[in-house]
Amino acid sequence: KSVAKCPKIENIVEDTIHHISLTLFNNDSGLWGVKNQKGEVIVPCKYDNINSFIIQRDGFIKCQHNQTMALYDVTGKCIIPEGIYTDYERLYDTRKDNLIYTKYYDKVGLCDMNGKCLIPANTYTDIRTASNSTKYLHTFLGEKRGIVTYEGTEILPPTFEEISILYRPIGATQKN
Repeated sequence: KSVAKCPKIENIVEDTIHHISLTLFNNDSGLWGVKNQKGEVIVPCKYDNINSFIIQRDGFIKCQHNQTMALYDVTGKCIIPEGIYTDYERLYDTRKDNLIYTKYYDKVGLCDMNGKCLIPANTYTDIRTASNSTKYLHTFLGEKRGIVTYEGTEILPPTFEEISILYRPIGATQKN
């Protein structure tokens, strides 16, 4: 890591999860990077946009380059390199806060916080938390519903009109 010599400093952002201050900066070309509290560049100054709100809320650094995103942790470790997904979001209201909702244009998937792909982002049109389940997520393919585990294992394919999770048993209906 090198100490940054950057002509412009935009703002200092507090990561509310890890309580670390990070500095977002841009260069003469208008590209953005991130420095830590010591002034070391932890995210290279090569991105079109870096979302400061995501740093504050989710504790990771979401960087956009062209139409794809890269994801870094607050130490500068690249979790997911650019060129794979078009967007990321932390999947909240799960009983595990270590899942990343990945998006590739109009399809979605899941990764863990280490960047391991659990469900490829070209699989479903939506993934949502199951309101009364600590083990399952609802998957959608258009209007059809399915069920996966938090680890990405498909329990029911998205071929059902309605799915109810009643703590342990899963009930599903399919119209023909």
